Amino acid sequence: YNFYKNLIDKDQFRYLDHDPNQTYLRIDLSKLVVSMDSTLTYETISRGNKLVVFDFKYKLCQTIRSRKFGWPKKLDKNGFFWTSSENYKDCSKLMDRVINIKYESWLKIIKGYKELCPYHEGNKVLKKIIYKGIN
Repeated sequence: YNFYKNLIDKDQFRYLDHDPNQTYLRIDLSKLVVSMDSTLTYETISRGNKLVVFDFKYKLCQTIRSRKFGWPKKLDKNGFFWTSSENYKDCSKLMDRVINIKYESWLKIIKGYKELCPYHEGNKVLKKIIYKGIN
């Protein structure tokens, strides 16, 4: 929390406690989602929301050292919307870049990453598979 708070103007930043009933609404209404790495990180990309990933969670936890952003894809340490740098200037530039990009351009950039967690509104694909399995 303090790391993000120090990076972002306090008038532009609000840390939200976990509320499973509001998760998707919150990310859909956010101008920018900031994450270290989670399933919700990938779902955010799939939903088309602007996202910045600080990819150094694996440095903090011995048991997930092999789990870096984009796994199982082999991505560079730094990309348009993620970084493994802990440098303040690098992180600040990354957030500025993503927040200031036009939404249409953002959608083109994330197109190649949506397969990390495909989004099917209303779980139509899953429902179709289940329906076939029970009939």
